Amino acid sequence: MSDIAAARALLEELPDAESLAARLSILSDPRRLRILFCIDAHPGIRSTDIAAAIRANGSTTSHALAVLRESGWVRAERRGREVRYHLQDPLAHEILHRVGARPDRSAAARDTAP
Repeated sequence: MSDIAAARALLEELPDAESLAARLSILSDPRRLRILFCIDAHPGIRSTDIAAAIRANGSTTSHALAVLRESGWVRAERRGREVRYHLQDPLAHEILHRVGARPDRSAAARDTAP
């Protein structure tokens, strides 16, 4: 099989590229990406704590969280008057760990592992 035929076969097995591109476009906004990192590192974090952590006002953070909820990246959990956030999509967790891994941290973790 030629490289072209192999590449075409691979693309035929790929889920809808347009839909995947739309899902991943959510990550192109630095504020939303920071929010996702916060939620991944601290599941159940409150929206007010997210706003403080990313140094943004509450309404800007609420809007970004709404976009993330509507796109299926996060879910909100109401506890009384508080709203806490969790990652909804397992792909989010995997992507965040891959893009957020710092070589210096990884090396340090390997050096201190038993």
